[in-house]
Amino acid sequence: MAIIGMDIHRAFAEVVALEGKSRRRLGRIAMRCDRLAAFAAGLTKEDIVVVEATGNATAVAEVLAPHVGRVIIANPKQVRVIAHAKIKTDKIDAAVLAELYASGFLPEVWIPDKDTDLAQYGLADLRVKQLMTVPGLDMIVATALVAAIGDVSRFGSPRKLVSYLGLNPSVRQSGSGPAYHGRISKQGPGRARGLLVEAAWAAARAPGPLRAFFLRIRSRRGQHVAAVATARKLAVLVWHVLTKEQGHAPVRGQRGSAYDYNIKGDQERRRVQQAEKVYERFVAGWNRRGPRVRTSAAKEERQ
Repeated sequence: MAIIGMDIHRAFAEVVALEGKSRRRLGRIAMRCDRLAAFAAGLTKEDIVVVEATGNATAVAEVLAPHVGRVIIANPKQVRVIAHAKIKTDKIDAAVLAELYASGFLPEVWIPDKDTDLAQYGLADLRVKQLMTVPGLDMIVATALVAAIGDVSRFGSPRKLVSYLGLNPSVRQSGSGPAYHGRISKQGPGRARGLLVEAAWAAARAPGPLRAFFLRIRSRRGQHVAAVATARKLAVLVWHVLTKEQGHAPVRGQRGSAYDYNIKGDQERRRVQQAEKVYERFVAGWNRRGPRVRTSAAKEERQ
């Protein structure tokens, strides 16, 4: 068995094979389907291929997977940290990937299998129908989220799903000093994260608690921060819907099925508007301070 490390670039990949303690450079392969297929034909079902998560890593994995025992996509940021600790280098190359896998320290990225192809989903999938009961989520967004999340039991809490989607704030802390929270981490599937932000804009235009939440954040931090915060709320709702396997019903008595997503009648609209007012009253006493005014790069003051 050989462990094949591939350092993938846009136009080519550097390849190294690790067999026991012996390292052998296999050269450079052009990033073309025919060249990758020809390279894969020389591998065996016992071989393991390790690549770094890049824009074309999934496409490379699809070409190589039928010819080898397993294709592993590694998390580049975690690999960089571990590589520096274990072999004193920040550079992620083909040899580093192979050596980290051989030593059992390679952080893997979850890869959806072929069953999570978007084309196979739609309204035929119960999870998609359930997600469409969440305000702002249409069939396209719901389908993309189902494909990106996969088995929701992988996430033990809503916070873990929020982190996976890259909607959690980045944190910097040194020693015992205070922790500083910055912008969202933007880790994980960017396409799903972007769709959730678009869904947040849609939810902010419809009556309901999410619009009230959006407006409250917008009054203090601006509309773009409010949209991201609302997207984070949507991610939490998505976790609950998929975990409990039932539609979202923000108003008591509202049915939780996909066709209830759109507000169809005056009675339903009144219920949703009432829920929005309940939320507004609930948070009326929160955050009385005025919006922050940026005075310089290092200083902020409140009105």
